Amino acid sequence: MSKKERIQKEIDKTLGLFEQHESLPPNPYFYTRVQQRLIEKLRKEYSFSTVLKPAFFTALIVLNLTTAIWYTTSDDLTNRSEENIELTDILKSDFNLDDDQTESLIFE
Repeated sequence: MSKKERIQKEIDKTLGLFEQHESLPPNPYFYTRVQQRLIEKLRKEYSFSTVLKPAFFTALIVLNLTTAIWYTTSDDLTNRSEENIELTDILKSDFNLDDDQTESLIFE
């Protein structure tokens, strides 16, 4: 028997195994195990999100309130209005504008 014949015989033997396949018996506990894993995964995700979502929203609300309080009590607002008046005066003198013409220079 030559080398090619032996290789062909092995190939035929291997391909013959596909035709003679035996079905394996199903595991009776497979569905139960898959179902249990899905339930455990849902429990882990549920507990993780139930803790983080309220904490995240609380942090956002606190940050929002802090920013709003800081902005409204800031002295920068009075400084800005004084700076705007000074800027208006500078522009009025640079462009030689009258009081009637400076109404359009109000910066808000």
